[in-house]
Amino acid sequence: MNSIWIDVANRGLMFAMLAVGANVLLGVAGQLSLATAAFFGIGSYTSAVLTADHGWGFLPATLAAIAVSSLLGAVLALPVRRVQGEYVVLLTLAFLSVVNRLESSWIDLTGGATGKFPIPGAWVFGLEPRTPWGFLPVNVVLLVIVVVVCLAVVESPYGRILKGLRDEPTALSAVGVNTFRTQLSVFALSAGVAGLVGSVWSAYFAFVAPTAFNLDQTIFIAAIVVLGGMGNLWGSVIAAFVLVAIPQMLKSVDLGADHSAQIQQIVYGAALVGFMLLRPQGLFRERVAERGGSDVGPVVGVSSREASAPLEARQVGKDFGGVRALDEVSIELAPGSITALIGPNGAGKTTLFNVLAGALAPDRGSVWMAERELTGLRVDQVVGHGVARSFQDVRLFGSMSALGNVAVGIGGQVGTTLRGILRHPVRTFRQRGVVLAEAGAILDRVGFVADRSCPVADLGYGEQKLVALARVLAVRPTIVLLDEPSSGTDSSWVALVVETIRDLAAAGTAVCIVEHNLDLIRELDGTAYLLDEARIVARGSVAELMGDRRLLETYLGIK
Repeated sequence: MNSIWIDVANRGLMFAMLAVGANVLLGVAGQLSLATAAFFGIGSYTSAVLTADHGWGFLPATLAAIAVSSLLGAVLALPVRRVQGEYVVLLTLAFLSVVNRLESSWIDLTGGATGKFPIPGAWVFGLEPRTPWGFLPVNVVLLVIVVVVCLAVVESPYGRILKGLRDEPTALSAVGVNTFRTQLSVFALSAGVAGLVGSVWSAYFAFVAPTAFNLDQTIFIAAIVVLGGMGNLWGSVIAAFVLVAIPQMLKSVDLGADHSAQIQQIVYGAALVGFMLLRPQGLFRERVAERGGSDVGPVVGVSSREASAPLEARQVGKDFGGVRALDEVSIELAPGSITALIGPNGAGKTTLFNVLAGALAPDRGSVWMAERELTGLRVDQVVGHGVARSFQDVRLFGSMSALGNVAVGIGGQVGTTLRGILRHPVRTFRQRGVVLAEAGAILDRVGFVADRSCPVADLGYGEQKLVALARVLAVRPTIVLLDEPSSGTDSSWVALVVETIRDLAAAGTAVCIVEHNLDLIRELDGTAYLLDEARIVARGSVAELMGDRRLLETYLGIK
């Protein structure tokens, strides 16, 4: 085979590795980073400096390149988590620019704009590849390793968490996941893969220069990810070979013009644009379907925690600018109780919910569970104490199935972190069937009968409400906060909500519900708090408050 095409194959293998690592970050986790080329360069220069200037072998230099790139990837994630959307793109591009400028200007270390050379070749387990043919099996083996590792990550409980981070990070925190730790780890993983490829790149060419790691390169890597399909790792592998091979194929065509290179670029760009217009989702869609396992373990239930501690808000106050949303509000949710928060729109009900769940820190007062103060804790930490909530607008992980949504909330799984996968790889995947079986049992409990393996975004609103309720139950809470669970649903759903809430209370779970459907509140017949203008204006049994016509007329406009 022509040595040129062997070189193309090697480049395709290396860019496939880069794209797979980038796809985990961009496609699976939904983090809009354009800094892959920066970590590619960091890994390349780290390996080059250690082998050329300090006499390190290829393998230890490669491990160092992975470690340095991973560490800096985690460092980049620190400021990234404080911004969103297009600002993430700007921040990561700024990081790329700074790294590229350092590579061009730090002459003593990197060789400056002219590059660093010569770089010793690779030495791998007794083999010393010096030609494109020699590097081909090395790159094939490395690509297999990268794909297997990244596929294992995506198919693990940690992979579900990454998809949740992409779809609904707020809801992910509400099932007890530390999103900060997740962001750090996925940035580190993607950067580590880029560092690995950078080390191989420097050994393959025996030369590194800043132009190989600039904005054009990061756009090229992103184009591979988009062309192959966001979230589909095999698509990235195929797209890498396609995009690396097409320019070489165009070069082999005699265009007979003085500007053949420019014409080739125009044809190349037009082909990319045309393909994306015809198939904007990429070559392959992300795999969604998950089916329940056959090995049914202990079914998750809400009574699996010790349900003995009340949740209390003590003299809680919250202001938004000059608007007082809560004013000296005190409430207690006792084990096994059903509590309703009623009142007109803007009374402060949802704000109180957010304070109880940890989504908002009160300006005054505190939140307690028994002798533990929860004030100031992160949402996932509050969930760890047994407090779970639903959202009025469901906030499901839309690209995931109903089973996947519920499985994210099931606690006690191994493999929910990268460290967990590395420590218990076999247990991580053996447990998969049991977890999905438990998720299916919870869906059965709430009466979900629709397709459990299609994206929940394709389900009806009532079915989505059922999935949202099942996800709350999967957390095994002792305190359940339900925000307008019957909104937008029919009467059959209302009856199911009432039955489920009564079952929760009978199992010792405290249930607090914000609801405008007074018929549902009457059916529950628990304790009710009436809020108006940020204060509690009445408290008593549902029957007492619903029977007071003056209160209903004054605060709810019911005559």
